[in-house]
Amino acid sequence: MSDRPLTMLCLASYEKGEAFLRECKRQGCRVLLITVEKLRDASWPRDAIDEVFYMPDSYSRDDIIKGVSFLARTQHIDRIVPLDEYDQETAALLREHLRNPGMGDTTARYFRDKLAMRVKARTEDILVPDFVHVLNYDSLREFMFRVAPPWVLKPRSEAASMGIKKISASEELWPLLDALGDRQSFYVLEQYLPGDIYHVDSIVFSRRVMFAVHHQYGHPPMDVSLGGIFTTRKIPRDSPDATAAPSSTARASSGASQPAEAAVTACTGTDQNRTFFLNAAQNLDWPVYCPVLPARWYVTSGTYSGRGVGQLSIGYKGPAGATLTLQQGGFCETSDGCVPAGTDSGEAAYGDRQGTLVTLDDGGYAIVVGRADTPSWLAASTGMDEATFRQVAEAFVRLD
Repeated sequence: MSDRPLTMLCLASYEKGEAFLRECKRQGCRVLLITVEKLRDASWPRDAIDEVFYMPDSYSRDDIIKGVSFLARTQHIDRIVPLDEYDQETAALLREHLRNPGMGDTTARYFRDKLAMRVKARTEDILVPDFVHVLNYDSLREFMFRVAPPWVLKPRSEAASMGIKKISASEELWPLLDALGDRQSFYVLEQYLPGDIYHVDSIVFSRRVMFAVHHQYGHPPMDVSLGGIFTTRKIPRDSPDATAAPSSTARASSGASQPAEAAVTACTGTDQNRTFFLNAAQNLDWPVYCPVLPARWYVTSGTYSGRGVGQLSIGYKGPAGATLTLQQGGFCETSDGCVPAGTDSGEAAYGDRQGTLVTLDDGGYAIVVGRADTPSWLAASTGMDEATFRQVAEAFVRLD
């Protein structure tokens, strides 16, 4: 790998992300910022930014692709990061064009496109109000006949209640569509359900909710958009509503999770090692897991086979001779799950799965998931205490 610093290309259509920019610089990254002309004199942390580039206030997708591609002639761009919600789709577009790691257009739409969100939620059996894409007029008529009004006409990519129209009868819809003209397909028509509205801000890594904070709107945003004061408040963590939210958040974020191409960047090892895991994840029919280890760990061996159910085995060596071995898939044909001799010692996490911790007779530890099943997952270690091994196994990244 090259010794040059990681280059972070940050996109900002609003003045945000100062702390992130500073942290990137603190960690030794080369930081590039693309923003708009109206923010030329904004209070950016310029001591943390290597170069700033400006786009017109109203630029097109073609403009930004050409601009960043021109920039890439002389800059090695390693990561593309949106600093604001409105920049997510632009960042995804650029990643697709430059083939950079991270969420591409399809995955990013699950977090920005209200139609994509609802279609994905429905396929994951997550309850959502009934909806229809504003596309085919016969489908719209069928929806309005089947679903009682009121309905809401929503732009697919605006935030909160911006641009939303409440509709009480089918006769109200058609003039609105006429006014939209060729922009109609950028909207979704949805059943309006009155009630309390909550939102959960979360950090999700490898399909697991690492952090979540829960809020409730004072009044539904749709009601406020018709007149009133917008408020939101944090709800207690131990309230029934807050305790119910994590499972819903996990299901939703898992369905919209990042692809293997993005998740694999966290795997310990060289680019060649990460390519090994990516190829395995793409060729095997079950979820592959890779470790995220501290400094001074390295790969000692690794193989995988896609024949039949397939299997994967990889070994690592760390400081003071510590070792870690992962075996996954159809690697074992015996009822003991090929777990080394030891004593079962309760449950333990293997990435986003729950397994059994085994205290090994040789002083090491193992975690097995699906013992004697096919596929199954096994991690074994030496030279780590139990707490460290549990922490390492819990951080395994799922690739599928």
